[in-house]
Amino acid sequence: RLDVQHRMWILMVGGLYPLELEPVVERLMSTTQPRIIDIGCGSGMWAIEMAEKFPRAQVLGVDITPPKHDLQMSLSLTRAFGSFKQHNLTEGLPDEYTSQFDVVHCRCVCQHVKEPQDLVNDIVRCVKPGGVVLIPEGSWVGFDEDREPLEPFIYNPSLSIEENIANTRKFSCYSGWLMRFGEASRSPKYQLPNVMLKNTGKVKGIVLRHCWAPTGWSGRGIPHGEEMSGITRLNMTVGCIEFHRRWLSLAY
Repeated sequence: RLDVQHRMWILMVGGLYPLELEPVVERLMSTTQPRIIDIGCGSGMWAIEMAEKFPRAQVLGVDITPPKHDLQMSLSLTRAFGSFKQHNLTEGLPDEYTSQFDVVHCRCVCQHVKEPQDLVNDIVRCVKPGGVVLIPEGSWVGFDEDREPLEPFIYNPSLSIEENIANTRKFSCYSGWLMRFGEASRSPKYQLPNVMLKNTGKVKGIVLRHCWAPTGWSGRGIPHGEEMSGITRLNMTVGCIEFHRRWLSLAY
């Protein structure tokens, strides 16, 4: 599933990072022994593809569990440098990472840890002066075809079944599911990445960019909308199954 999500992010962003950062990243990667870190690397695909794109760079993946792909092997196939470190991010990143990386990437992690701001502070600590920090995060809000927020349907036990069914015609079940899933998986202390980056007081040129992923249709003027629609539908189905399986295991 993480590989599928990686593909979705590539399509939404337009690459491994926003296109407008290409000149900056290229410049950083042209320095002597450039370094990249993927914090919470998951399956390792972003780190692997960055290593393939920039074979001179030293790439490090960090996560609490080893990636599905053998990151060490995949990176060594690309070039001599590359490694994976198993580490619990909630314990803080090692001191030796301070100001060591030209590009720091942390995708879909910050909102799921207990103290998101502490993690962002750590992320910023790792980047070299003049480097790039990338913190892509998902939103748990559904939008209509005009990109207006959909009113979520939430089951109300004080109403009859018939009344609840009638409400499904006025409100969005999909938006309601997203809202509940977000409440269950997101830290109550989470703020948007641009806000948390600003809170550090150490980052300049902060940009918040919105990306859109259609579900069930190809979107309106969205590049690769058809492919993204299939991915989001699959991701939602698998995610829902995994969520309920874990919830049931906790309940019983």
